[in-house]
Amino acid sequence: MTAVVEETLRANGLQHHVIRWGEHPVDVVLCHGFLDIAWSFDALARELVEAGHGVASFDWRGHGQTDWIGKGGYYHFPDYTLDLDELLPQLGEPPLHLVGHSMGGSACVMYAAARPEKLRSLTLIEGIGPPEMEPRDPATRLRAWLDGVPKVRNKRSKPMADTRAALRRMRAQNPELSDELGLFLASKSTKQV
Repeated sequence: MTAVVEETLRANGLQHHVIRWGEHPVDVVLCHGFLDIAWSFDALARELVEAGHGVASFDWRGHGQTDWIGKGGYYHFPDYTLDLDELLPQLGEPPLHLVGHSMGGSACVMYAAARPEKLRSLTLIEGIGPPEMEPRDPATRLRAWLDGVPKVRNKRSKPMADTRAALRRMRAQNPELSDELGLFLASKSTKQV
């Protein structure tokens, strides 16, 4: 049975939700992608523990159980990279194996470029995000962003009846998601209101 411990660590002014798997000192850190959570690595973390590693993952700012930055704030990659810079020494002794998925991969690449001496390896899953966009001139892209900001600011949480409703919403993005994994992730990424 793999030991799993949840804790909160402070980095860059925010409380970050952290999960550690296994009894060994952490030598692998897993960084999730956009709109995901640390628990999405549970199966991989358990496999890595079986292979003799100590594993940790955390929810990025604004994701899962980690603090949000607050009204009027924005999420920029240098801030994610600073979070990583402040979290990694609290998680394990360098050099570490760093694994990043999509958006997490982007932050990991930036970190690896700035602090290569802290890493033993860098692994990217599904490249680095976000997905490629249709090319547009910068003014058109900026205009679309400016027009979208009020919608995001006024967006409210959408209550769901139960974890099955959360599973249905998750399946809209990932039709291949199994009931077992989907319900597990739904239970870890929702809260009762």
